[in-house]
Parts: sequence; C-alpha cells; structure tokens
Amino acid sequence: MSNRELGFLVSGMGLALGIPVVMILVVFARLDHHSHASNLQSLNNLKNLALAVNNSATFNGGRLPSDTREAPCRSWRLEILPYLDRAELYRDYNRNVAWDARENQEITKENLKVLDAPEGGANEKTSNGFAISDYGMISGPGTVHPDDHVVTLDEISKGDGLGQTLLLGECVGLRLAWAEPRDPRVDREIMGIDLLSRTGQTSNKLLSAYNIGGAHVAFADGYARLLSDKIDPKILKALCTVDA
Repeated sequence: MSNRELGFLVSGMGLALGIPVVMILVVFARLDHHSHASNLQSLNNLKNLALAVNNSATFNGGRLPSDTREAPCRSWRLEILPYLDRAELYRDYNRNVAWDARENQEITKENLKVLDAPEGGANEKTSNGFAISDYGMISGPGTVHPDDHVVTLDEISKGDGLGQTLLLGECVGLRLAWAEPRDPRVDREIMGIDLLSRTGQTSNKLLSAYNIGGAHVAFADGYARLLSDKIDPKILKALCTVDA
C-alpha cells in the first residue's frame, strides 16, 4: 500500500469513527515501532545463539554442539550455556540423570531470555512446567544436526557454505522445552513456515512464529534475518541441508 493510499485509509477511518486522524496515526506508529523492536530483539537472540554455537565449535575442534546420543540424553542448548554467560546452570546441571528428572528441574524450569521470542508471552512453560525455547536447531538427515554424526564447521564450509546453510530458526509452534533434546526436523515436520496468531498455538511446520511475514532464522555464519513465509518449500529444504 502506498503512503497516499494509507492516508486515504486513515482519513476514512477517522471520519467513520469520529476519531481525530492524528490519534490513529499515533496508534499505527506505535504498533509499527513495537513490531520493529520485537523483530530486532528476535534477530539479536538468534545472533547471540549462533555466536554461542560457533564459539562452542571453535573450542571443540570445529564440532557443533549436539544432543548427546548416550543416555541420559540432553540438549545442545545445555552445551552452549557457558557461552551465553550462564556457566552456573551448566555447572549445576546433573548429567547423571535425565533432563526432566527432579534433580534438574530447578534448572530446566528456568526461562532463559535469549530463548524467548519477544512476540510471544514471556516465561512460557510446557504443560509439565518446563521452560520453553522458541528457537531450535535445524535437525535431521543432511542438516547441521543429523543423527549419525556430529557436523563440523569445516564440513559446512566445504558443502554449501556457512552463509547458505540454516543453523537455527523460530519454531514457537513446537513448544520445545529448552533442556529437551528435541528440535525442528526436516524428516518429521512439514517443510514450510507457519504464522501463529496467539501464544500457546501448536504447529507441524518446520518453522513457526508470531511475526508478520515470516520467521527469523540464523545461518551457520551467524547472519540472522527474517525468512518469508512465502518461501518455496524446495528452497527452504535446500537451505536446511549442508550439501544440497
């Protein structure tokens, strides 16, 4: 919509409702400012998470943090806590029991601001009271987080490249507990982006968000952006693979 068309729309609304046009413009400006601020915060969250993943990889021979494959399993999100200035949670977590065991619940029920998408409700919990992560690592066959091995930064660089491979994305509709070893999977979720209207909604799409127009994602090089919900599923799938 052009500025002129918006002007006519606002004027019409003012005449119809008996509200001064300037008041409507102020409301629109505030809504736009809130949306912009939320977008920036979500992008910053993803940049910080991607940086923590890359820092973890740098100090571990280039290997990306991964869910542990031996019992008791735990999430890669736990492994990057020291790089998010939450080393005390990493230290106090009991690795001898499951992530949802009573001994770990003081930690796993604590919400982490960097894992909260600002467009949703703050401090969201699962039905069992575990703190939610609105962001997940793209997982499954051929991705940065497969089941059969731990991917390295060098492997991604020699494939499609760090700047062409999706690492993280908003997946608010999956309702993930942050300590749970579960993420959006290319072989389980439907390839696409869901736009949700309220907190608590679920989705079976790979990515889902409360944003207007798409979901925020981070690439393996740390670059974060808004990915349109109109993206061709074939292109999205190609971006999810290390070597398309």
